[in-house]
Amino acid sequence: MKKIDRYIISSILKTGTTALLLCTFMVIAVQLFLDMNNIISSDAKMFDIILLSVYGLPEYTMMVASISFLFATTYFLSQLVANNEMIIFYNTGLSYRRILRPIILLAICLSLLFSFLSENLFISMTKLKDMKRDEIFGRSSTHDNRNVNFLDTEEEYLLHAASYREKNQTLNNITIINYRDGNIVSRLEANRATFDEDKRVWDFSRVIIFNFVDDKIKIEEFSHYSDERYHLEPRLFKNLSGSIKSMPLEDARNYLYRMQKLDSRAYRENVVDLIDRLFSPFSVLILMLISCSMSYRFKKNVFLFSIIQSLCTAVVYYVAQMVLAITTKQGYSPEYIYLIGPIILIVAFVVFIRLIGFRNG
Repeated sequence: MKKIDRYIISSILKTGTTALLLCTFMVIAVQLFLDMNNIISSDAKMFDIILLSVYGLPEYTMMVASISFLFATTYFLSQLVANNEMIIFYNTGLSYRRILRPIILLAICLSLLFSFLSENLFISMTKLKDMKRDEIFGRSSTHDNRNVNFLDTEEEYLLHAASYREKNQTLNNITIINYRDGNIVSRLEANRATFDEDKRVWDFSRVIIFNFVDDKIKIEEFSHYSDERYHLEPRLFKNLSGSIKSMPLEDARNYLYRMQKLDSRAYRENVVDLIDRLFSPFSVLILMLISCSMSYRFKKNVFLFSIIQSLCTAVVYYVAQMVLAITTKQGYSPEYIYLIGPIILIVAFVVFIRLIGFRNG
């Protein structure tokens, strides 16, 4: 039994690793082609381009890992059927479920390995790639933001700023509505606000405060004004589109916790990115399991039809992910639908394909 398990695991690993390398280098070639104009205009050195590709290897590997091992599993099982090796296994007393056991174990191990590497190596390599990319092409990364809106339910105020500049941690054209028990009690308007790192509060300049007391309006003007209630960290105002995928995990969780209370739109966008970051390594497990459950009962061209099945399955899975990511970010569907929706859809798709296989088998 151990020899059979080793044979199954080694066969899938060899095919999967080969497909992984080929697909990774294909992605590198496509990325270099897309960057060709930037490379020519920046007069980048060959060593820098090679180094940029090396830094991008982990990210590109994660992109094609699930497809590669889906192909490897499909190829192995289809060859067992096409070469009548499955009949030999059945005659020795092995059931189909027993044949799938080492494949499932391999899928779990690969997913856990990719998940570990993603959090401990791939993210740091991606940061290096982004830094190198900015250095080569002369771009500066920025987290400047526009039309910033936050609702602080703890301190009971609503903040709007026309823009946020990361370089000097400033907010421009700020309006703050203070409320209590559902009633507006004051309105603050300021030309600019700078974060005071020592006091951990915002220092507002050219301030006008409208206080609403007993149906009367009291107006106060200040050249500079600060209040302990206005203590939101500058990082909450940054435009962090995609950055949550490279944050330390604890920082990402804390950021989402605050954004859930302050800005529901930014929360939805970033929670989808975090889910994708945490669960994308397990797409290897999902697609390998789907490959194991597909039908291989075709009368002719077993390998061809099996590969078509696997490609269609991958397309359905990733298109469903893309569509549900858009609907979740826009608030039309909850976060858990983005997580389980593609799985449910491809399971239904595979069941449909199996019915066709049984009918034509």
